[in-house]
Amino acid sequence: SPHCGTSALSEPYLDNEMTRRLAFPPPPPPPAIPDPPKCGIPNWSNDKLFEIMKNLHDKGKQIAVHAHGERAIDQTLNIFKQLMKPGDDRRHRLEHAGFITEDQLKLCGELGVLPSFFVYQLYFYGKSFYNNIVGPERTNRWAPMGTAVKYIDIGKISIHEDHPSFPGPSWPFANIKTAVTRTQRDDPNMVFGKENRITVEQAIKASTIGPAYQLFRDDEIGSLEVGKFADLVILSKNPYKVDPLKLDSDIEVVETYIGGRCNCIKNMFK
Repeated sequence: SPHCGTSALSEPYLDNEMTRRLAFPPPPPPPAIPDPPKCGIPNWSNDKLFEIMKNLHDKGKQIAVHAHGERAIDQTLNIFKQLMKPGDDRRHRLEHAGFITEDQLKLCGELGVLPSFFVYQLYFYGKSFYNNIVGPERTNRWAPMGTAVKYIDIGKISIHEDHPSFPGPSWPFANIKTAVTRTQRDDPNMVFGKENRITVEQAIKASTIGPAYQLFRDDEIGSLEVGKFADLVILSKNPYKVDPLKLDSDIEVVETYIGGRCNCIKNMFK
């Protein structure tokens, strides 16, 4: 995780009072070439990770690899490249994919490896990333969905939340807001990588049909179509007409349906 200096980055973490206090790996003195321990350490060696992934791939299992940082993502994609054949519909995933580069996203598109982004980190920690942990360029590249959609259809990309990395209950519209605005919750004016913003429609797809596709369930759920389960929510306002900066505050869930049956949630809170 970037919060504790364990993401396997290609360049060192920032060196300041906060990162030293939290025992982040210190940067090497210039002009030395960063050695891996200064930039976070992958959990697995190349050989061990290949062994694990090959075993699962050969058994026909779908693989999801938690990969934060350019080096961790390179390691994972290089193994996928060895395992996968053109036309494979395995829907293997990269979870979080923090600090993924454009070249890596292009390779994901070529291989059919699907990213599930944790863009929500910016909502809580964008300024800390920007000022104290990795600096502007890498913060602006965090969960770069605007870049991802150049190489991968938005209907195959997902966004997710991740306890305990943020406080409180699940909050999908705060996640959607972050994908659309790329702002921290308390500052609507500081945008982290405007080129990586996506539209409300794209963010909703990344919360519905995208996850369903990644789970091989897009023929059952993820959109309202004849023949699919009628799993849906009724909202207090139209998210396409709400100020994107207020998506987390101005929309309430009025009712939910699972398989076409009303859950009567209003009665739960009387």
